[in-house]
Amino acid sequence: MPTGSGASSSITSTCRWEQGLSNLAGKVFRIGHLGSFNDLMLAGTLSGVEMGLRLAGVPHRDGGVTAALECLAPPTEEEGVSVSKEN
Repeated sequence: MPTGSGASSSITSTCRWEQGLSNLAGKVFRIGHLGSFNDLMLAGTLSGVEMGLRLAGVPHRDGGVTAALECLAPPTEEEGVSVSKEN
């Protein structure tokens, strides 16, 4: 957990922030699951993570959920109607 993040003691005592993925230890965390996991469940999980980070006062960049949704379901064009950001 970053120093001065303002995260509550219940969050820091519940999570194992000192563990990580090799040289990224202390900088990342892993989201685990059991069984099937689809795009909708991923979107919900990422939304919960982003909301939790904000509520805990952990410094982060917003927009991860939006970026993931754009990768999972890129804008399409149907019947000549553009749904891109330019319109």
